[in-house]
Amino acid sequence: MRSIQLPREYYIPTGSTKVTDKHSDAVAYAYEREGSLGAVVFYGTQAKPVQHYTYRNAERRAAAVTAAFVARREAIERKAAYKAEAREKAQAARASVQVGDIYRTCWGYDQTNVEFFEVTEVRGAHAILREVASASDDDGHGTERCVPQSGAYLEPRYAGDDRGQPIRRLIQDGRIKIDDVRTAWPWGQRVAGVVVGAAASRTASGWGH
Repeated sequence: MRSIQLPREYYIPTGSTKVTDKHSDAVAYAYEREGSLGAVVFYGTQAKPVQHYTYRNAERRAAAVTAAFVARREAIERKAAYKAEAREKAQAARASVQVGDIYRTCWGYDQTNVEFFEVTEVRGAHAILREVASASDDDGHGTERCVPQSGAYLEPRYAGDDRGQPIRRLIQDGRIKIDDVRTAWPWGQRVAGVVVGAAASRTASGWGH
C-alpha cells in the first residue's frame, strides 16, 4: 500500500508562533497547550518535523530551538565543504589526465582480463579513449605478461564492433569507468614524455572460460 505524505501544516499546532533562523533554512513553531510549552522544528522543505518536544519552561525551549538551528547550520556548512572538496578533487583529476596517458582494466570471474586504453583527447571533464593492442609473453601455464602498444589502436573484427573506436568517458578521481563491468586505472608513468610501466598479468588466450 502506498504511504500518504502529510503536508507540513498537519504537524503545526494551531496558534503556534513561527521562529525562523536567519542563517539557515531551519524554522520552528512554538506553542503552548494545557500548560506545556512545545516546539516543532523543520529543516528545508521537509514536511515531517525533525524535532517535536515539550519543555518545562520557555528557557529550555529556546535553548533547544537554538541548538536545532545551530545543528542545521553546521550540517549545511559540512555539505558545502564536502562539495567544494569534491569539486577540487574533480578539477585535480581532470588536470592530471594528458593526451597519451594509458589506462588499464583488470576484471573477470575465474579468469583475469586486461585491456589498455590510450587518451587521445581531453574535453573538459571527459577523456576520449581508444583501446590499443598489447604485446604479450605467454608463460605456458595459462598466464601471460602484457604491455600496451601506444598508438596501435584495435580494429573492428566484424560489422557493429566498436573495438578501438573513440569513446567518451567521465574523468573520475584516479580512474575512468569504461562500462558497467570495467573500470580503468592509470598505467605506468611518464619518463622523458613517454609512458612506461610494468607488465600486467592476465589469463592467456585459450585458458579462460
